[in-house]
Amino acid sequence: MQIGVCRGLLKFKTTTTGPEQARLAFDAKHLRWWLGILRNLYGRAGWPTQNWPDWLAENKKPAGEERPLVVH
Repeated sequence: MQIGVCRGLLKFKTTTTGPEQARLAFDAKHLRWWLGILRNLYGRAGWPTQNWPDWLAENKKPAGEERPLVVH
C-alpha cells in the first residue's frame, strides 16, 4: 500500500498491478467520514475503539468544524 498527499487529497494505492490495483483519494471532509465509518465498524465488531479520536464517535466533529444550519 502506498500512501501520499497530493493537491489536498490523501491518496491510497495498492502496490499490485493490473486489474487488481485499487486507488482511493479523499479530501479532508470525506476522509473524516471514511474514518468515522471504520471506527463504527470496529465498535460493531466488538474491537476496542479507545485509540480512535473521540471526535470520530458518532455525531461528533473536531473543534472548529461547524454543523450546517438546517431550517424547516
